Amino acid sequence: MLAAAVAPAAQAFGAVAPQVLQLRLELAEAQFTAGDYTGAGPVFRDLASDLAEAQDADTDLVWRCRRQAATRRALTDDTGEAIRQLTALMTEHHARWLLGTAGRC
Repeated sequence: MLAAAVAPAAQAFGAVAPQVLQLRLELAEAQFTAGDYTGAGPVFRDLASDLAEAQDADTDLVWRCRRQAATRRALTDDTGEAIRQLTALMTEHHARWLLGTAGRC
């Protein structure tokens, strides 16, 4: 049902409209929870990309979508790529943490 609503909503309002982004996120989470990792992966990947380009990007949500896309790779036996993506995410997360705490020392 969600999948059928996303395309018309994106066409009517644009793929990055807040309500459409929310629909896409709900679709990806529903697919992932149901074990449809192949379907959820591209939705999470595209969401992360679209969210990252937004002017008021929610970096935690972008990171979560990227993590889920990488996790999907691990769950569909693409472990090499999953490890590469998860390592990159952890490196970025660590760098952000260091930058965030460096000014308070």
